[in-house]
Amino acid sequence: MIALAEATASQGNLLVIDEAYVDFSDYDHLCMIRNSNHVIIIRSFSKGFGMAGMRLAMIVSSKSIIDYLARWNMSSSVSATAIAVAEHLFDNIDVVHSVWDEIKNLRRQLSDSISQKIPEIIPLPSSGNFIPLMCQNNSRAIEILKRLSKDNFLVRAMNKMGGSDKCLRVTIAERLVMEQFLDSLIAATK
Repeated sequence: MIALAEATASQGNLLVIDEAYVDFSDYDHLCMIRNSNHVIIIRSFSKGFGMAGMRLAMIVSSKSIIDYLARWNMSSSVSATAIAVAEHLFDNIDVVHSVWDEIKNLRRQLSDSISQKIPEIIPLPSSGNFIPLMCQNNSRAIEILKRLSKDNFLVRAMNKMGGSDKCLRVTIAERLVMEQFLDSLIAATK
């Protein structure tokens, strides 16, 4: 990523990094801000804080870029409700961190269980609150998706994303739901 930042800087361009899922990852790109005046990191609160409807995010960058962007800052662009909810979440950040840790643990456990119990499905690496599952082919992915939907599991087909036509995406929920999902997935692959 550093090489990409250097390449964009050499062309007089900015590198914008979307860290919407950073709360579920083991790394971030903040160190790049110290070494480059051409990097902007955007972090929304929609994923890690569950605040998609609040339309709240932050930008991290060099002082010169932040000063430039601040010229368009509109004090009314964020609702009072969004600010109040964000303040409450930040006042209770330890609880939020424990939820993130639990999601990462459940993601790892589900991935390991699928690898051990369902050889036809390959869980792909993820730094988000979801796991991409690679099936044998697109038709098998759709067949599994339909079977899961009969058990009321909403799994997203990734066939509209280039090169992902045989993948499904499952969002990590609470432990009991993920245990039920695994049972349903095992049954769907028999």
